Amino acid sequence: MKKSLMVLLFLSVCATLTFGHSGRTDANGGHYNRKTGTYHYHNGGKSSTPSEKAKTSETPKTTISSSDVGSKVHVIQDANLRTGPGSTFEILKVIKKDSYVTILSVEGNWANVESEELFAGTAWISTSLLRTEK
Repeated sequence: MKKSLMVLLFLSVCATLTFGHSGRTDANGGHYNRKTGTYHYHNGGKSSTPSEKAKTSETPKTTISSSDVGSKVHVIQDANLRTGPGSTFEILKVIKKDSYVTILSVEGNWANVESEELFAGTAWISTSLLRTEK
């Protein structure tokens, strides 16, 4: 029994040493955790190097207006070209993302455009799907 107790005590001490915390921390209160393999902080410690805010590569949201008439603009996603200025009008064609159209007129949130993809005539597209190259 005494031998079993000693083995159990020895294993407990080994487990504590293996998975335990050394108590040592860096100047910021952080240390490597051997059990989880991660680096972490205690008592509100912070990294010594401040993290930078992530930069987003968001497309500039340039609003299309009547001042853009005659301009060639970028189509930012696949879009329906319609027979009139609204989503209830018939779809003539789907224009692909990264195509370009020339604005002929603007009515509210819709632009009357011409494109090389339209062999003849014009079509309407939502201005929310267009960006200028300004």
